[in-house]
Amino acid sequence: MKPRETWGCVPALQVDDQELIENEDKAQAFLDSFFPVMDTPEANSTKSAPLELPWQTLTKLEIERSLKAAKATTAPGEDNLPTLVWKQLWEHLKHDITRIFNASLCLGYHPKRWRNAKIVVLRKPGKPDYSVPGAYRPIPLPNTLGKLLEAVIARRLSYLAEKHGLLPDTQFGGRPGRTTKQALLVLANAIDRAWYKHKVVTLVSFDLKGAFNGVQQASLDTCLRTK
Repeated sequence: MKPRETWGCVPALQVDDQELIENEDKAQAFLDSFFPVMDTPEANSTKSAPLELPWQTLTKLEIERSLKAAKATTAPGEDNLPTLVWKQLWEHLKHDITRIFNASLCLGYHPKRWRNAKIVVLRKPGKPDYSVPGAYRPIPLPNTLGKLLEAVIARRLSYLAEKHGLLPDTQFGGRPGRTTKQALLVLANAIDRAWYKHKVVTLVSFDLKGAFNGVQQASLDTCLRTK
């Protein structure tokens, strides 16, 4: 078995014409690379908000499912409490955790500690030059309870999106029961149908750099509200 390469430190980084040696300067360079300042989005025409669905309180079963699905050995955040600890304590704390999560949603209060995360940078494999920030990828390590609440809400929103048909049928990423193979089959079938009719097929693909980190929160909130 090939031994895994480990790197205890990040070498000096080259940003523009500057060589960054101090850790604080490297951290700022990574921050600028991973989370660039985005342009202000154009104002969209205001759409009338649809009728709101009643929001059901979270249940212990919902939270337990997300907790069981989480990896027990994932590195912890600033609280230094790995998921395994909460898995072991669930039977003793499930009532308290459920009340805390529901209170957070009811009050609209998301504790700052749950929103903060340690970020570990890992080298992208096969890069020719590791002196540039783009040769690394960020791994956020949030506090486990905050991560658990986000997982519960993500599962709930995913269910509602599927139930009410809020996503286009051609979207495969991030949806339950859909795979890359299915997306390729849909593409292959579209090509076959075009060729059968003696037509030419043109494929345009996009690779959005930093797509997730570059999402504008205001635009995302607007899109969610209009759904």
